[in-house]
Amino acid sequence: MGSSSELEYLIFLSSELELVEISVFTELNTKIIEIKKMLTLLMQKLIAEN
Repeated sequence: MGSSSELEYLIFLSSELELVEISVFTELNTKIIEIKKMLTLLMQKLIAEN
């Protein structure tokens, strides 16, 4: 989860510095949030199996 949060921050920073357009930021941020949700569910499933 740490790496996905770091990526989320770097994309946010890139948009704040106007290195990427807002539309690109929005699309990437949405995908990152989806991936973080999937990772959370996977971790919960793995923990529950133990």
